[in-house]
Amino acid sequence: MEDQTPDFRVIDRRASTAAEREEAEPSSAEASSSQQTADTASPKSEEGMPSPEMLLPLIALQMEVKQLALALVGIFDAHAWRALGLHANPKTGQAEENLPAAQLAIDCMQFLLSKVERDLPEQELRELRRRLTDLRLNYAARAK
Repeated sequence: MEDQTPDFRVIDRRASTAAEREEAEPSSAEASSSQQTADTASPKSEEGMPSPEMLLPLIALQMEVKQLALALVGIFDAHAWRALGLHANPKTGQAEENLPAAQLAIDCMQFLLSKVERDLPEQELRELRRRLTDLRLNYAARAK
């Protein structure tokens, strides 16, 4: 299939030899014009993919609201466990306790769950409520 845009060019970066890579690379004029277009469209990394910090918003915009709320319940669940100091922070590898952040994450999880609970199957709702109860009990034990 041929693209109608004259400045469109497919670059196979899987080329294995140096000669093939040079052949696949666009000229500096082509690279600068395509880079300007890419820069104005959305933040991209060097590989032409969206930057990591842009991936979650891009995915979230494509989700239905109920799906997004459930995804956020899982995110707040993970943050609460880390803030309680019971799971290690993936960036540092250390367990760090931050009780105010844990309380906020638990509250957010409870609020979102209350908004979607009537649309959930009974087993999934039971599991999410159990996770919320576990978090509350661990928070209470840590807050003493």
